[in-house]
Amino acid sequence: MQSLLRKMPGLAYQLLWEPSGKISFPLVSESCQKLFGISSSEIVDDGNSLLTKIHQDDRAAFEQSIANAARQLSGWAWQGRFQTNDGEQWFHAASEPEQLPGGAVLWHGMMIEITSLKQSEVRLKRSRKTVQMERMRYRYALDSTSEAVALLDEYGNHIYQNAAFARLFQVQNLRSLETIGGIKALYPSFDTYQLIYSTIQTDRSWSGEVEMRSAKGNTLTIFLRASPIYNAGGEYIGCVSLFSDITLKRQIERERRQLAALVENSPNLIAITSLDGKVSYINSAGLVLLGLASISEVENHLLLDFFAVEDRPIAEGLIHPIALRDGTWSGAFRVWNQQKCMAVPVDYTVFVIRHPQSSEPLCLGIIARDASDRESVEWALRESEMRLRQQTKDLEKALLNLQQTQSHLVQQEKMSSLGQLVAGVAHEINNPVNFIYGNLDHAYRYSIDLLSLVQTCHEYFDLEAVPALADQLAEMDFEYVSQDLPNLFGSMKMGVDRIKAIVKSLRTFSRMDESDVKEVNLHDNLESTLTILNHRLKGDNNCPSVEVLRQYNAHSMVECYPGQLNQVFINLLANSLDALEDRAVGSENFKPQISIMTRSTLDGSSVQIAIADNGPGIPEGIRARLFDPFFTTKAVGRGTGLGLSISYQVVTERHGGRLWCESQEGEGTIFTIEIPTQQLSRLSCAVDGQSRVDSSQKLSQNTEQNTSVTEY
Repeated sequence: MQSLLRKMPGLAYQLLWEPSGKISFPLVSESCQKLFGISSSEIVDDGNSLLTKIHQDDRAAFEQSIANAARQLSGWAWQGRFQTNDGEQWFHAASEPEQLPGGAVLWHGMMIEITSLKQSEVRLKRSRKTVQMERMRYRYALDSTSEAVALLDEYGNHIYQNAAFARLFQVQNLRSLETIGGIKALYPSFDTYQLIYSTIQTDRSWSGEVEMRSAKGNTLTIFLRASPIYNAGGEYIGCVSLFSDITLKRQIERERRQLAALVENSPNLIAITSLDGKVSYINSAGLVLLGLASISEVENHLLLDFFAVEDRPIAEGLIHPIALRDGTWSGAFRVWNQQKCMAVPVDYTVFVIRHPQSSEPLCLGIIARDASDRESVEWALRESEMRLRQQTKDLEKALLNLQQTQSHLVQQEKMSSLGQLVAGVAHEINNPVNFIYGNLDHAYRYSIDLLSLVQTCHEYFDLEAVPALADQLAEMDFEYVSQDLPNLFGSMKMGVDRIKAIVKSLRTFSRMDESDVKEVNLHDNLESTLTILNHRLKGDNNCPSVEVLRQYNAHSMVECYPGQLNQVFINLLANSLDALEDRAVGSENFKPQISIMTRSTLDGSSVQIAIADNGPGIPEGIRARLFDPFFTTKAVGRGTGLGLSISYQVVTERHGGRLWCESQEGEGTIFTIEIPTQQLSRLSCAVDGQSRVDSSQKLSQNTEQNTSVTEY
């Protein structure tokens, strides 16, 4: 028997379990000496000499499984780790029970070392997980691309399509495509389909334009690229096809050719110029009207160069500015024919061509029709225009005053509506945020309790022995989840606190629709305005994030019109941000910065708010006109020239205060607001405000230092 046991793989044993729970080994094969460095006699004399070799994490499961098998008098099987002569190794033990008198149970069994098997299982699980992840990545990549992709097997059967393919050909899934005849049904010509895929089966790729149709019968122009696919042994197993929809592109090209033919065959001059009048295109009829031989004679010239000399000031000073302002101008004019050396009267139309999405002005379109037969009428109209020009100037002055008043009212209404909107948004956000905030602590405690319960189960039961539980724990990475969950709840609480702070700022800003004088916290209004402009302070591709420095030294409570004062803050801060963005263009190391300083005057009757930036500054010649209505140096569509004018009126007329600017080119700009802390008498303030207006205008013209915006 001993000779047989010595030659058997593993360890043969008899394990005796007594009702008291004591475990002993009446018989152990001599292979225990080789495996554990303990003789069989030592184990027979003291069973703990072998039991102590069991890994401490597996000891409890071992004893529990023995006790359960003894109570049920069933076969016993267990897997666990032992400390052996070769280090930590896995063993599988199995035995059959024998009931002894007195209630003891004797098991006869074998124990085999399975370390390599366990390692293979771990590697297999990891390999399966890696393959699944790679499949998910490839599937996500294909479904995320805008290119339509399809896979065919070696027999030409459609076996895969991505989301772009389903959208392009209007098929929900593979089955819906099969119902209409498969992928070949998308080709109006079967010969085209056969040519493409027979080419691929001869180990060649195919690319080109083809006419196709969707499942609903819509005609499509497709650029197709199809390539064969081979397995690791080099055998053809199918092909991959990429479909690019160029239907719209081809349609646009056809329409463009038609439009080009229409323009070239028009009897009228048709030209395109830049916004400053430089010619980029002119048709054949235009060359004839101007007496030019080729387009090279007009390219890179201003269109003004081809007007009659005496008419150029009119075009430059009146016609083109009106077209840029109103979008178009039409009327009688004259162009100069270079060959005949004479002025030719024309019906002249100039209009602004805008970007179809953003409506940003891109260039000017010019249409001119020869009107030589109406020359006498044209001169009469020109003389009439000259006589009415003075009247026009008078009307423009009156219109300017009307537009200023109207724009001020529109601006007030916009800010009032914005205040109501912000207040509503803040209220709607606050309720669910409070609900989330109140339940975060409970959710955190419940999650910790559940994690603790799972940990306790793990200590008393061998969860790894149950394949389903083991796979689920490995897939969810339980140890990482239990460590990361508290951090996750901390991040959520931090985010909710941030939302509550933003809601508070929105509520402060929402008072901008209030029209009465109220006592408000000046610093809270400044902070709420910064919150509204936070999306611009963060920066973008054109400008890095803006650093905001605060020096709040004034008494914060002042009597004012909160909504109108917030409007002033927004106008000044928005101008500073525009200036910083302009300076950031082409400046790699530029660090934009805005400083906001408040201080009380010596007698405490007024408070001053200074908003400074390190932008490019304002030229001295422009500084004196900053507060004029409709004066702006910004590009068309970027500013109206009303922001500083309205701010000046709000500060001086409504609050009886002062607003002035200090700036130095290349250094930056400072706008300073000074308003009384108490609005005691609006009548007296209005009278006093007029005197302050006069003095502040003089001050703004004589200041030497500043920080700010390039354009207003």
